[in-house]
Amino acid sequence: MAGIAPAGDAAAQADAPLPGLDRALAEAMVRVAAGAGLDAMVERQSCARAPRDTALAGLPGHALILPLRAPPGEWAGAVVLDPSLTDALVEIGTLGRAERTARKARPPTRIDASFARPFAAQVLAGAEGRHGTARYPAPDPGRHVADMRALALEVEAPSLVVAELALALGAERAGTLRLVLPDRPRAALPGPAVPEGSAKASRSEPEPDRARETLLRAHVRLEATLPPLSIPLARLTALRVGDTVPLPLGALGGLRLAAGRLGGGHGGPRGEGALRARLGQQDGMRAAKLQGARPAAAPAAEGAAAPGGALPDLGDAAAAPPARVARPPATAPQAARPEAAAPPAAGLPALADLDDMADLSDLKAM
Repeated sequence: MAGIAPAGDAAAQADAPLPGLDRALAEAMVRVAAGAGLDAMVERQSCARAPRDTALAGLPGHALILPLRAPPGEWAGAVVLDPSLTDALVEIGTLGRAERTARKARPPTRIDASFARPFAAQVLAGAEGRHGTARYPAPDPGRHVADMRALALEVEAPSLVVAELALALGAERAGTLRLVLPDRPRAALPGPAVPEGSAKASRSEPEPDRARETLLRAHVRLEATLPPLSIPLARLTALRVGDTVPLPLGALGGLRLAAGRLGGGHGGPRGEGALRARLGQQDGMRAAKLQGARPAAAPAAEGAAAPGGALPDLGDAAAAPPARVARPPATAPQAARPEAAAPPAAGLPALADLDDMADLSDLKAM
């Protein structure tokens, strides 16, 4: 059954930053939950103002944060659902009923947001006009915030108003829904002190680059690539799982680390600006030791001398780097055994076998 707790002390309601907001949300919650088939009872509701950091620290871990629609440059607030309520709404949408007990808390996903967003929008719409409650915008259909740190980057108000509903979702399950609002619009926030007559007094200060801060938190794919090598086509087509492909001399010192467009995107030649590294091992695991960045300009031909007659820096590569040797065209495809390597070019020493990379030395000062 759905129900609602008593209104509580009238004096406390009068002293609330937004009197009647929590009561209006509780009444709307009961109606919306009953229509969705969710057994929910509001056991406690509250509305209080708190400093920004204190209010954000009080939000539950792995909460689903649904920012409200807002004009550009503004932050209108957010609906915050704890993991138990989020999972209950997902279960209602997929199974047609909520489980008796909650699952272990987990980070929310876009799918969770798609199930919870209509429910939150109906609760906000149902609270409008009740007990003098103003109209609040619905959650933004294209957004949900991943964690509290990302939310903190969006909120500039020094204090927040938090209306909280503590719910009983059946006999063995509980949940919470919070509406977090700024206590004042952005236009009312105090600006930096500017001396009178200053040239900056007539124009606003630049805003902090919050988009850049958020972008720098994103994860990118880092690719480690060994130098390319050339083998006969017959050898390539004969390769099977378990075969060994000998690497050229100095290949271990020619590892390239690249991410995004540095790894061959649409911005330029593949590997342009990538980091150079040497392949080795550390604590029994494969590792790469950075040696520097590749120049952005097109690399010179292999074996060409550097300006001034000096030889290019080969790092840890062998003194005789692999060279491409012109071969006469074969009259017929040459059959190759999977375990046989291509013969070494004239003048180059034969490559020693690698016993599962056991001869790689530990890297120093990673």
